[in-house]
Parts: sequence; C-alpha cells; structure tokens
Amino acid sequence: MDLILVHKRSMKLAELAGLSLAAQTTFATAVSEVARLAVISGDHASLRLGVRSNDTKGWRIFAYLHDRRPYAVGTFEAALTHARRLVDELCIDVNGKGTEIQLYCAVQDSKSVNSDRINGWKKLFLGEPPASPYDDIKRKNSQLQELAERLSQSEQQYKQVTNSLPLLIFSMTSTGTLTYVNQGFTHFLGKSMEELNEEGWLRHFHKDDYTDVKRIWADSIAAGLPFKGEWRLHSSLTGRYVWHLVSATPLRNAN
Repeated sequence: MDLILVHKRSMKLAELAGLSLAAQTTFATAVSEVARLAVISGDHASLRLGVRSNDTKGWRIFAYLHDRRPYAVGTFEAALTHARRLVDELCIDVNGKGTEIQLYCAVQDSKSVNSDRINGWKKLFLGEPPASPYDDIKRKNSQLQELAERLSQSEQQYKQVTNSLPLLIFSMTSTGTLTYVNQGFTHFLGKSMEELNEEGWLRHFHKDDYTDVKRIWADSIAAGLPFKGEWRLHSSLTGRYVWHLVSATPLRNAN
C-alpha cells in the first residue's frame, strides 16, 4: 500500500507539472523503485515530493527520500541503477545521519509552473482525501505516535519533579490499586509499587489507625470527596511509625 500511494502521488505531481503520460510513468516508477528500499528496510524513512527552480536547469519536479539508517553498500545498486535510467538526475548520500536519495525530472514547459500554481498544488495535496482506509489509518497512527511521544516526555518531566520533592507522592485507583509512586514513597516504605499492591497498602498504617483509615477511604470513594487524615506510617528506614498528613484528591472523568 505504501508503494501504491508513492506511485499515485508521484504520477499526480508529474501530471500537474505538465509532463507527458510517458514522463509521468517513468518518474513515478523511479520514485517507487527508491521508495521500495525504505519499505523493505522498515518504518524509518520519509518521502517528500516537490518542485524546485534552478537558474541553469529551470523548473524540475523532485522526490527526496530520507532514511534514518545508512544503507549498506551492495543493498541498493540494482534499484538505483534502474531508477537512474528513468530520471534526469539521481543523487545519493550515505552519512552518519542516514541515507538521502534525490531524484529530479525536468519540466519541459516552464509556463506550466509558477508560484501561484505550486501553492494551488500544495492545497490540492493537503486537502486530498485518503486514497484508501489504509492511508487514513496511517495518518491517524502517525498522529497517535506523535501524541504518545509528547505524553512520554510529559510523564518523564512529571517523574523528575515528583522524585525531587521530599514528599510521598502516589496515584491510586478507586479500588486501592497504586498506579504511580515516587522514589520517596518506595524508599520510606521499603517496598516497590508491585509489592505494595500485592500486600495491600493499608497494612503499612499503624494498627490503631487501620480502622479509621479504611472507613474514611470508603466514605471518600462513595462521596467522591478528598481523602484526608493524620495517621502513622511504618518507616523502613528507622523501623518506627511516623505521623503523616495524608491527602488524596479525586480525579473525575466523564463517568
């Protein structure tokens, strides 16, 4: 499907630039040959199509492939040899940043290309509906990956902040399952989050506070109100119980 989309959009660009049907086909075929290298090697590359002006060579349509991995010698000669025969110019650069391949095809009728038309082509491509359900899924998947990266960065920043504070910080479900604890929490209790969930967090309160903590927690969950109180927690550092002001605020969702 990736190769189908590459061929389709390369053909469309060549058509808009006024190339003959034969030239459209050869340009799209050359771009597909190069794109095949990236598709075979995995999801590490991007392809950009465009139009470029040169004082000596005039208007040219181009395809620019960038793969984050350097191609090993011997893996691309056949494909590039074929593609090179189909375009006016082909350049390849393998360096520490990966592999860059550029293909150029001259626009014979320079009157068919100008800045206004190029801007119109951009709008056409940007507004183009998905070529297939697969294409739409790929776009949404790309958006989800970008969102996941932003969430991951936000999570790392949150962890850095909470780990730097001299507090015991936690997140917990309404059923009492811990979903996050900072380093201060695990150091004080001497248990990992997994161990605390397996044992039950209430057992780390003083026996004289146990019933009170359990009752107030149940009332807070039922009413959806903050959970607050002053109770004693067992310290693994000293073996003694230490008074703490405990506070938990409910985070509500649509349900």
